[in-house]
Amino acid sequence: MTYSKSLYEKNNLQSKKSLEKISSGSQVSKASQNPTGLVMTETMKAQVRGLERGQRNMQDGLSLLSAADEGLNHVTKQLHRGYELSVMSANDTLADEDRKAAQMELDEILDTIDDTANYLEFNTINLFGSDRNIQIAGSHSGKTMTIQLQTMNVDALGLTNAKLDPFEEAKKLFPKIQKATTLVTGELTRIGSYYESLEHELSNSSVLEDNLKKGMSLIGDTDISKEVIQLALTNIRQQADHILIGDTSELAKGVLAIFK
Repeated sequence: MTYSKSLYEKNNLQSKKSLEKISSGSQVSKASQNPTGLVMTETMKAQVRGLERGQRNMQDGLSLLSAADEGLNHVTKQLHRGYELSVMSANDTLADEDRKAAQMELDEILDTIDDTANYLEFNTINLFGSDRNIQIAGSHSGKTMTIQLQTMNVDALGLTNAKLDPFEEAKKLFPKIQKATTLVTGELTRIGSYYESLEHELSNSSVLEDNLKKGMSLIGDTDISKEVIQLALTNIRQQADHILIGDTSELAKGVLAIFK
């Protein structure tokens, strides 16, 4: 009878464990269930959270680079128009009024370039008003990418006090605008390189996150069909144990009656 009760209690405990796993969806919700598995899943959870935060950081970095790319493309268009004006003004047949109008437009172009450099921001971070390094934390491992941004105002581009009058000044402006265009194009190329690197790192981080989640699932998630079958078998054994305990109890009563 003691053996039967012990077996009944054991099956009852197994039934509770199966119900707990089914209801929680986890095999290792408590350290007592699987200490090693719990340590592994908690470590993986920390890694996944780090990767998720790193991916958000990289998304912010991509957004910053997109803003920088758009700003530099705007500066490039302004420089192209400035070069066109300098070519036009280098022709000595231009009337004085036309040359003055061209100079006014060039001044507006230079003001626009300065405004872009001094006021283009991402999350209050000025992008081209001064040389700066921006650190992008890529993952839980502490891996970072450094984005270098250069000053792109009129002074840094070598176009301070650019003149179109007289026509000799316009001719001198040709190589200056070409050099400035080369500087901006070089910055655009570097930003494009940063963008590709961040996208690649983001893709790798996403794959690693998926793999870790799959590993966590294999270790920690309950196999519902298996536990349902286990629960059904345990219930059957419990019923059998209950019958056995009842029969044993009646047998014991009969034996005791003999000695009365």
